Amino acid sequence: MFQSVVGKVWKRVDQLGEAALATDSHSAKPRSLADIEAISSPRQLGAWLKSHIRSQGLNVTKLAAKIGVAPATLYYWLKGEHLPQLASSSAEDDSYEDKFYALLALTEMNLPEVHRHALDDVRVLLTEGREEPRLPLRGLPGNVRHFTGRAEALSRLDAQLRAHRRASTVVISAVSGTGGVGKTALAVHWAHSAKARRAFEDGYLYVNLHGFSPEHPLTTTMALNKLLLNLGVDPSQIPADADALAAMYQEHLNGRAILIVLDNALDEPQVRPLLPGFPGCMAVVTSRNSLAGLMASDGAVPIQLDRLPGKEAVALLSSFLGGAALNADGSGLSELAKECAYLPLTLRIAAASFLCVHRGKLNDFTNALRANRLEALKTSDSDDLTAIKAVMSWSYKHLTPAAAQAFRLLGLHPGDEQDIYAAAALLGADLKTTEKLMSELCEASLLELSDPAENRFGMHDLLRDYARSLADDDRALPRLYAQYQYTASVAMDMLYPAEKSRRPSFPPPETVHRSFADFTAAKAWLATERPNLLACAAHSVSASPTCARDLSRTLFRYLEATGHNGDALLLHANAIRECQAMGDLAGEATALNYLGANWWLLGNSSAALDHYQQARKLFSQLGDRAGEARSRGNIGVICERTGQYDEALEHCQYVLEFFRENGDRLAEARTLGNLGLVLWRKGQYEPAIDHYRRARFLAHELGDLVLECLSLNNLGEGYRLTGNLEAALDHHERALAIARRIGDRTGEARILSNLGENHRISGNLKAALDHHQQALVISRETRHRYTEGLVLNNLGLLSQTEGRLDDAIRSYQDALEVARDTKDPNLRSMILNGLGETARLSGDFAVAVNHHERALAIAADMTEKARADIGLNRARADLG
Repeated sequence: MFQSVVGKVWKRVDQLGEAALATDSHSAKPRSLADIEAISSPRQLGAWLKSHIRSQGLNVTKLAAKIGVAPATLYYWLKGEHLPQLASSSAEDDSYEDKFYALLALTEMNLPEVHRHALDDVRVLLTEGREEPRLPLRGLPGNVRHFTGRAEALSRLDAQLRAHRRASTVVISAVSGTGGVGKTALAVHWAHSAKARRAFEDGYLYVNLHGFSPEHPLTTTMALNKLLLNLGVDPSQIPADADALAAMYQEHLNGRAILIVLDNALDEPQVRPLLPGFPGCMAVVTSRNSLAGLMASDGAVPIQLDRLPGKEAVALLSSFLGGAALNADGSGLSELAKECAYLPLTLRIAAASFLCVHRGKLNDFTNALRANRLEALKTSDSDDLTAIKAVMSWSYKHLTPAAAQAFRLLGLHPGDEQDIYAAAALLGADLKTTEKLMSELCEASLLELSDPAENRFGMHDLLRDYARSLADDDRALPRLYAQYQYTASVAMDMLYPAEKSRRPSFPPPETVHRSFADFTAAKAWLATERPNLLACAAHSVSASPTCARDLSRTLFRYLEATGHNGDALLLHANAIRECQAMGDLAGEATALNYLGANWWLLGNSSAALDHYQQARKLFSQLGDRAGEARSRGNIGVICERTGQYDEALEHCQYVLEFFRENGDRLAEARTLGNLGLVLWRKGQYEPAIDHYRRARFLAHELGDLVLECLSLNNLGEGYRLTGNLEAALDHHERALAIARRIGDRTGEARILSNLGENHRISGNLKAALDHHQQALVISRETRHRYTEGLVLNNLGLLSQTEGRLDDAIRSYQDALEVARDTKDPNLRSMILNGLGETARLSGDFAVAVNHHERALAIAADMTEKARADIGLNRARADLG
């Protein structure tokens, strides 16, 4: 029966993998060798493999069986996660087989040998010498199409690859001080080059500093926060002080090889704290200003970009125009390039305008553009700016009236890119009309198709600013926000139906809106649109004054489960400010509860408790007993985490009785789980397991997959600690399947580590290590400090079991550092007991006594108290 259950779990995992193959947003089908060599991240490699497997009509389970790995392992590879390294010690083991290359070499994969080797080279490049996962390309824009010229600038950037071992900075600036000269294009194109990818093995960081944005140039503090979050720093550990922020940023760069692209910088003070101070890293800064101070005091290397040379401008025009360029003589192309001031941005727009609007002789088009340039001179004092405005306004004036209005309105979108439904909402049009208008704008190069597979569009920042300056419809943004709020609500109802009544409901918007065929589609939409939803919440004060509050209540569970803790902090804080401005005490209290839960997940119990107490006080003022009970339940969780078990028991028992009396079965189920944990800590194991069972039963009955996953995991822990390994493995496997289905990465990490413990106890140490390493990756990505500390402790226990005592001590010490941040006495006592046991095995009996005494002094959990007492007695006996 047990084998049958496990088989069903693997079957379900494979079904999910197949669903991912069918719906993955990276579904393009690159086939050329150049496409393979352009792969620069594990995610892109996984996407390539997914596309190829699907094109060959292959089955994940059968492929996994042929190469001897679990379907879940292959599924991870196809997500670009946990790619196996090419083991350098394989020569010591004759039985070693590189499973990844075995996959590429399968006959049914139908890969030419040269492609197999190219894909394997990419895998090695992405994983070689890495003890921790590579940083992904953190928002680095896609490579530039039709990039032409700039050979000298590219050569100078390549030359800095030798200098980056000493830490270096390159400033790419415009001689003329205007936009559109191609600064960002150069930086991004070079960052995507094979040389740069090989040099910066720890990945890339990218941040747009919005130095010349009329709305909100990014402050240095905001930029440091973004960079630290992208470096994987726990938001709760990020200091408020600017000097401390800069010091932490430099500390996390030390010992890494990272390329930092600082785009659109305003001045030296904004960018100086962001420059790397350690060998191995390099910063590429783009700015309309020269930033001469960086050369004088920071040794930055300047690369000043002027307009393109005439020949390169003509070559770029020819590239854009394609066949149309063959019908024009050289002088015609040269004259057009001259009218565009030899600027890449204007060349691109002019070429698109000629192809899409004029369709006549090139000389006639150039003359028309020249006339428009004279009009632009009336409002511009810079020759380059005159050319840009002239080209943009000429292209705009030659749009159809409907497309011109679309251009104005699409520029209002607060995010970097949008899909066809968001565009339809801004335009107040149907999809067919919207597609037609966006196609016209793309043909005119006033809009660009940033993701063809998903029909997503973006706009250059100069074009966006120009569009916004012309916008005149104050109904567009409210339409957009209404569509986003409704669609997010529908998606959340599919993912978390049990909590539907706790979220705000929205009427269907008047504009066309997206529907979801299934759970997977809803989850994919939330993942893709999360940045836009958060951008709406941050910029909605005038257009929709309740947007942050409503999205906070709508997205709380999703952000919590998927580990987007930094986003959650910002969203709930915006909601609190919004509610305070409106005098909405109930909304403020709810957002305080959400923010407290977020701090709890990040391991900051004191901040969590403070927010819960504020929420309880507000609910009490309002006479909202249900809200007050929820806050009390949250406070009970904090008391359990900090070892105050009697107080936790009192809170949980009160809350359980209240929700039972009021018929709130979902809240009852959650409280049963919390109460079970408190009882476990107090040594009441059978009652605790009984509470877990009841919580799981209610969760399953109510359809709350998040709570069912949590309850199954709790039951698995209970069974393992009471010696029933078979039942533990069964429950943890079922929990893992649910966590992966719903995208609960926080739960997935905890479950994986529990599975690792199951395997360690049963003697399968290799499987134990694999599960713990997967758990560690996820806990760090989600910045869940408690889970990270627990996984490091379990890795220490595994090393201790294998007799690798030095490795065990290192893991325990790393775990102790994390545990100090969480202020969890149970976690700290567990780690100290591990250190004591390892010290005793090493013959350091006095050290063992010290560790066990410290564990006993802080232990609140009955299991760890008994463990400390036993360890202390043994160490003292050994010491004599």
